[in-house]
Amino acid sequence: KFISHMESIYPEYYQGETINLDFHSIPHYGENSKMDKNWVGARHQRLKSALTLFAQDGESRHLLYANTDIDRKDESNEILNFVNYWVDVKGVVEQTLVFDSKLTTYKNLEELDDMGIKFITLRRRGKNIIEDAKERPDNEWIKVNLKKLKRKHNKFKMYEEEIKLSRTNLIVRQVVFKDHGREEPTFLITNNFDIKLETLALQYANR
Repeated sequence: KFISHMESIYPEYYQGETINLDFHSIPHYGENSKMDKNWVGARHQRLKSALTLFAQDGESRHLLYANTDIDRKDESNEILNFVNYWVDVKGVVEQTLVFDSKLTTYKNLEELDDMGIKFITLRRRGKNIIEDAKERPDNEWIKVNLKKLKRKHNKFKMYEEEIKLSRTNLIVRQVVFKDHGREEPTFLITNNFDIKLETLALQYANR
């Protein structure tokens, strides 16, 4: 296996505790293109493009996996394709998978949990959960200072609770951030109940 060979030569490349997964859309401007239209962030619009998934070691930033020209109807399952690949290469997924809320579905999060795979992802923000967060008393929030993180807003407040994801039986740990440089709170969910709040915030921020 290529990864196994590279790991034996450059072990420092694959020592991260996390793997970051992201979709990237590569625009195609051919007149007769039959590609799907995907969201292209740089253009702020949907364009005919090749949808690709990249998996990156969270520590070294080296590329671990790439798949190109993914059909839109299959995109939510691409994380499972990566898991199958990584299990084939490594035998087990020891790292925590870190990704955006649009990468996959709650059903697939439940499947990852059933397989014993840890994940950290954003929760999509609805009006009700934003209002609930804003109404939570100040004494229930924990002040956090990520001194290791070189960014403008490394001081913020966090609150955590257990929730059940809709249309699943999966109980996750929800962590809410505020006073972090954004107007609205940010909601992270994870199936790791042991990780410290500061480490959780750092692992997602490093993505």
